[in-house]
Amino acid sequence: MKDTHKPATSTTAKDKGPAGFTDEERAAMREHAQELKTAARRGPRAARAGGASDVLVKIAQMPAPDRALGAALGEVRQVDLSAGTIRYRERGCGQPIVFLHGIVANGAIWRRVSPRLVHGYRCIVPDWPLGSHELGLHEGIDLSLPGIADLVGEFCAALELEDVTLVANDTGGAVAQWVAIRHSQRIGRLVLTPCDAFENFLPPVLRHLQLFGRRPAGLWLVGQTLRFRVIQRLPIAFGRLTVRPIDRWVMDSYTRPLRTNSAVRRDFAALVRAISSRYTMEAAQRLPTFNKPALVVWSLDDRLFPLAHGHRLAKLLPQGRLDVIDDAGAFIPEDQPERLAALIGGFISETVAKPGPPNEVTASGMGRQ
Repeated sequence: MKDTHKPATSTTAKDKGPAGFTDEERAAMREHAQELKTAARRGPRAARAGGASDVLVKIAQMPAPDRALGAALGEVRQVDLSAGTIRYRERGCGQPIVFLHGIVANGAIWRRVSPRLVHGYRCIVPDWPLGSHELGLHEGIDLSLPGIADLVGEFCAALELEDVTLVANDTGGAVAQWVAIRHSQRIGRLVLTPCDAFENFLPPVLRHLQLFGRRPAGLWLVGQTLRFRVIQRLPIAFGRLTVRPIDRWVMDSYTRPLRTNSAVRRDFAALVRAISSRYTMEAAQRLPTFNKPALVVWSLDDRLFPLAHGHRLAKLLPQGRLDVIDDAGAFIPEDQPERLAALIGGFISETVAKPGPPNEVTASGMGRQ
């Protein structure tokens, strides 16, 4: 294979103000403030027609972190499903993109990816019940990978979404594999970034969660320890997920629910008890039935999810292709959001017109192989 190397472009914003926001996030908040002024000038009738007046005012009154998320991902909405209420954010219009995050994370992980796609697509970013959500589910809900996949399928049905581009990271990628298997009628294309797959569920360095996380009391202790920055950067926590530290306010949104919300601890304990590689192994056996466009974007030096798994997933998917990004950990949305958004947008544009060639392998920022 021909290999023409060129360095990947790092998109990490290093200039942060006293509130801990990047230039990009502050620009989004300024843009959102301008939207508020524009809506006010249009008057009550025009604001009501846009359905945004009250919501924009509420966002303006929120604390800075919530305001940043509102500016990046849209106003908070929620939908009632059979398992409980799912909260989500939405911006843009057009073909729908639904994002899935992993455990002990929420929709904030997509805060630098979604805004780069909203001008052409309807970007929908839920907080899935994976440990950093705020609204507990009903008791007794199936939170195995197939069970969560059914929740995603019901969510898409409730919003009447068709031809969805499903974009997933971390444990969300394992869920997305099951969505593609069980709810393919609503999925138009699949994008997997580094995620649990095959026998690697959970990665060995994170399997302590299966010891301490089986009961809500143990999760309360986990939540308390994760409040400290030094603990967050340990390999057994978030340290191997990114090349650079995650913003403090985002980390707080990830870890606070386990400390403060007993319903969230109950949900997450049920999820932890349901973790088993038999689900990811079965998904691998059934993935070849998803004969639709699929993009696998993997990190070159991922220390949790080996690159070999990215290759295997791309080969299992009949219309799969692989792109490799360097200078990133498993949380590519954190380390390389601009490059990831460009790959997603290009992939959708190409596959709406026509499916891509099967099992194509490229290396983003590393040249074409």
